[in-house]
Amino acid sequence: MKKVKKNDVEYINALTPFDHGVWEGKNVDGETVTVGDKALFRTRSLWLVDKIVSYLIDTFSQQDLLNMSVLEIGSYDGWVLTQICNRIKFAEAVGIEPRIKNIKKGQVGRKLAGIKTQAHFLQGRSDEVDEIFPGRDFDIVICLGMLHHVSSTYDTIMTISSKSSNVCIIDSMIIPDLTDDIDSIEPYVNTRDIIYSGEENLWTVAAYKFESPY
Repeated sequence: MKKVKKNDVEYINALTPFDHGVWEGKNVDGETVTVGDKALFRTRSLWLVDKIVSYLIDTFSQQDLLNMSVLEIGSYDGWVLTQICNRIKFAEAVGIEPRIKNIKKGQVGRKLAGIKTQAHFLQGRSDEVDEIFPGRDFDIVICLGMLHHVSSTYDTIMTISSKSSNVCIIDSMIIPDLTDDIDSIEPYVNTRDIIYSGEENLWTVAAYKFESPY
């Protein structure tokens, strides 16, 4: 496993928050470096990976999957697709993500963890899939926890499903009814934008938001 250097750790810290999965490795001093272990959605991401992998293995043979292509729309740092590809070998695996910063999170996360993946990641939005992949579709299309970011849930689902020739797996963020109480709302918003792991905090930036497509 390739160990990360101090400037790599600083770069990882500059890309936080890592919200959807845990990347772990060691620095050149042999110290364990972990990012994403305090993320709100890390257990949810692992649950999704387990569910998707179990469904695909139960539905298709190993040989079928070897000949199938998979596209994840809104892949964030690629943690979920990387984990799926660690368990299943596909003919092709692609993730698209609109934010370059999130793609870079996956690059440094995989470097930290010493992980190589068959998946490759491109910048792009859900409404650009026809431009990015003109005249083609994928056997499996996955979209997880992304629909609350779009202006039209219906149009986005239609676009996503149109790129699938076999299976379309869509998951959205569902939260319970909230009262006018910060204790109820706070777990569902990102309150820590910059966190420096293993360093004394000199300053922090906090952002509060509550998203809805309506």
